[in-house]
Amino acid sequence: MLRVAARLHRPLLVLIAGLGVLALAALIVHRIMVDRAVAQLQDLAGPSCPQPFSVQPTGDCQNVIDQVVYTRFGESYGILHLGVVLLAIGLGALAGAPVFAREFEQRTQVLALTQSVGRTRWWVAKVLVVLVPLALVLLAVGMTATWAFRYWPFAEAGMDMGPSDFLATSFRPAVIGIVAAATGMTAGVLGRSTVGAIVVAGVLCCAVVYVGELARPHLATADRTVEPVSRGESARMFPQGAWFLRNGYTDAAGDPITWDGNCVLWEQPESAVEDPDGTETLDRCYALAGIAGRYTDTIPESRFWIVRTLWSGGLLVLSGLVLAVGWLRLRRRVL
Repeated sequence: MLRVAARLHRPLLVLIAGLGVLALAALIVHRIMVDRAVAQLQDLAGPSCPQPFSVQPTGDCQNVIDQVVYTRFGESYGILHLGVVLLAIGLGALAGAPVFAREFEQRTQVLALTQSVGRTRWWVAKVLVVLVPLALVLLAVGMTATWAFRYWPFAEAGMDMGPSDFLATSFRPAVIGIVAAATGMTAGVLGRSTVGAIVVAGVLCCAVVYVGELARPHLATADRTVEPVSRGESARMFPQGAWFLRNGYTDAAGDPITWDGNCVLWEQPESAVEDPDGTETLDRCYALAGIAGRYTDTIPESRFWIVRTLWSGGLLVLSGLVLAVGWLRLRRRVL
């Protein structure tokens, strides 16, 4: 049955492989271009790191190179991140929607289900023939994206937990693609329309990814670091390798408070004369607003696995439930 299903869906499998190869090629070319640009800039800079660049250095030679690379490849970097996510959603929807909807549109399910093959076996074979290659292709794309984006200026530990890096790297594109494909398959069973199933799968998968991003910061317990504000400054200690969530101000009791930055002292001309750098004025504004400290919420690197496991597990469980709805409907459906 698997061989028969594979032959029936051969054009679909070719589409999955073709788009996957194009995505892999784009990611590999991007990484090669970045590596070549960095090598050229390092040769040009030399050991003393002269300034042939249009960007002012912020530190050592590597900082200068990072800034130039960011200027040259920043746009393509963002496009590739978005492209990988859209590929996972679009390819999943395109792969899953026709699997059953095309059968009902062409009435070929009557021939298939009146043979000796049972409905459950028929359903399982068609699901596996499409889902497994799709997951493998998107897994290869995600792993290649992890390598392609590994060198990036200003990259810090914990940045891979941000929305763009998280969704576009590692196994996450495969998970997103499975959600889209599962939704498309079930929508095809329920609606019997390929185009409608593609639209439903794309929209619902985008909604699931969006809700998942809203929930992801809450999947693990965050640590709060509070530091006093004095002399207009805060050390803002950032735990090494942590995922930054949010920051703000606290009162004397340590409770978060909001401040829009407005202060009546900014409007007093004598403040600019008595306090040219504004440090003392800012301290007085903090006092007027009731601000005693600054807080930073982060998730430490030791808890990243919790976020990744709950996020991916939740989406895969959701995909299984969606597929189960289609299976139950298919079992009870009148041909």
